[in-house]
Amino acid sequence: MANQQLIDFIKQQMGAGERKETVKSTLRASGWGDAEVDEAMAVVGGTDTSIAAVSESVTRDIFKPRMAASAKSAGTPSTFSLHRSSRRWVLPASLGAIILVLVLGGGWLYKTSADLSGQVARLSGENAAFTSQIVLLSKENNSLRIEADSLRATSSDLEDQLSILIVPSGTSMSQELPVNVKGTLAGSGSAGYTLTTSRGIVLTIKNYRDAKVATALLPLVGTTIGITGTHLPGSKSVTVASVNGIAIQ
Repeated sequence: MANQQLIDFIKQQMGAGERKETVKSTLRASGWGDAEVDEAMAVVGGTDTSIAAVSESVTRDIFKPRMAASAKSAGTPSTFSLHRSSRRWVLPASLGAIILVLVLGGGWLYKTSADLSGQVARLSGENAAFTSQIVLLSKENNSLRIEADSLRATSSDLEDQLSILIVPSGTSMSQELPVNVKGTLAGSGSAGYTLTTSRGIVLTIKNYRDAKVATALLPLVGTTIGITGTHLPGSKSVTVASVNGIAIQ
């Protein structure tokens, strides 16, 4: 015959919403035999389990016969105690897990932020160094450009001066050749004018008696001027056509 205490306990637990297998496991862990538990379960299975209240002593006394049998069974808590204990640990465990995630996430974010800040600082430094190099190269480039322009001007001026002294092959000695040269102007209207180049070549102004030429040259005596005109091959006497880019008319 099924144990009435077991029947009442099973009804109480299942009426509280516990699963049948959970109740069976609890009873077996408490020391009740499979046959006793199954017999009581069979009785409960044929009755209404959403039943009326059972006395509190059922829960309190159901483990007494088995607890006395062994020291191991003596430490087994009731189903209610197990569930109260498990519920008691759910919230702290969840909060602990959340806090752990937040701490780990915060650490990761801090490390990531520090790494990004380091990369930004490194890139900023590299950009500043690169900008400085660009500025330096730009200055050097401008300096080289100015130097190159100066060399080209010097080369052109030298060619112009040499063209006065060198007679091109096949040129007729009576054929007027163009001249474009710079130099320091000296002289006066009555004695004539000379132009001394940077290479020390002294040219005379052939048409200095022309009133328009004299008017153009006289105010420029003692200064460096540029003249264009013509001369005979090998001759240092120049017929002036313009002064400082202004045609004499």
